[in-house]
Amino acid sequence: MKRAIPVLLLLAAAEAPAADFGACMKELRREATVKGVTPQTFDQAMTGVEPDPTVIEAMDNQPEFKTPVWDYLAVLVDEQRIADGRAKLAEWSAVLADVEAKLGVDRHTVVAVWGVESDYGRTMGTRPLVRSLATVACFGTRQRFFRGELIATLKIVQSG
Repeated sequence: MKRAIPVLLLLAAAEAPAADFGACMKELRREATVKGVTPQTFDQAMTGVEPDPTVIEAMDNQPEFKTPVWDYLAVLVDEQRIADGRAKLAEWSAVLADVEAKLGVDRHTVVAVWGVESDYGRTMGTRPLVRSLATVACFGTRQRFFRGELIATLKIVQSG
């Protein structure tokens, strides 16, 4: 089923006054500092960040929402990806065991998602992550979720 992009939502992000984004950034800065991100980390990461309305459109045009499941899987799963996944399971065995024990996430699921999302690190995104997360943390239908993702990203940045 194809999901429609709410036109008003795209227009709001595309034409959002700087004051709206600025107000959102102030709120995010406060929330991030309460959750352990230093003001310095936040300010450095957000220097020059402007909203990117194409991120919202791209989120609604991902192939998993447009392609029948078996066609989607046929593109993603082949013998090479399976072999790479098995190799990553062996290579990262200790880390994956730790993830399973501490977080309760099955190692096979972690490796499968890793393969689908980045082909095990071979394919990285083209959009700046902080800018994209800041955009969807301030505009769109899942702001609360993406605020948490942005704060988690800032904590990673802060930890080096």
